[in-house]
Amino acid sequence: MRLNPTLLLQPTARARKATKTVVLTVTIYTLAILYFSPILYMLLSGFKTEYQAVSPSFVFTPTLETYQSVLSDASLYTYLGNSIFQVLASSVLCLLLGLPAAFALAFGNFRKKGTRDKIYMWFLTTILLPPVAVLIPLYTWFHAWQLNTTPLGLLMAYVGFHVPIVVWMLYSFFADIPTEIMEASEIDGCTRFQQMMHIAVPLVRTGIISACLLVAVFIWNEFFLGFNLT
Repeated sequence: MRLNPTLLLQPTARARKATKTVVLTVTIYTLAILYFSPILYMLLSGFKTEYQAVSPSFVFTPTLETYQSVLSDASLYTYLGNSIFQVLASSVLCLLLGLPAAFALAFGNFRKKGTRDKIYMWFLTTILLPPVAVLIPLYTWFHAWQLNTTPLGLLMAYVGFHVPIVVWMLYSFFADIPTEIMEASEIDGCTRFQQMMHIAVPLVRTGIISACLLVAVFIWNEFFLGFNLT
């Protein structure tokens, strides 16, 4: 009786495949743990005392002392309310200003050739401007106009810094809309505002959501302007 060589190789192939799967799984879990370790350390530190948090150790007695100390501070809720107000109000205002601007850049008619590119480049260069470069004039104006005592002052700064981001993102989405759709709507009698609200906005709603979320994350994480201008 002759044995089929293929049958002899099957156990070896299965063993190699199983070994490869185990090694790949262990590697993925190891990388995931390393990537998640800072977040895990942060979560564990919340259940430590201040001394235990300064001296890192995975063996400790859990306590809610830190949470009790933070949540019992009444000013925390004021600060949290201010942050939520800045995020929501700034995101809405950035969309209200940036969306029409991006639509006008994508489908507007400019008299001079190259005006569209110049305006778009101006928005891009504004994104690259670091806040520290304009801190001194902003600080001077805030104190001269007493904007450092009201949340509206910081709201103006956030809107000014983040509208270009909305324009930059939405312009790329609007530019992907075929011009034939806009030309057909003009033949049907649509105004520019109707084209934007009833045609362009529904087509790029995913881009609008992405831009809004990106601006909200940037404003929530922003500390430099909030610390120096208020």
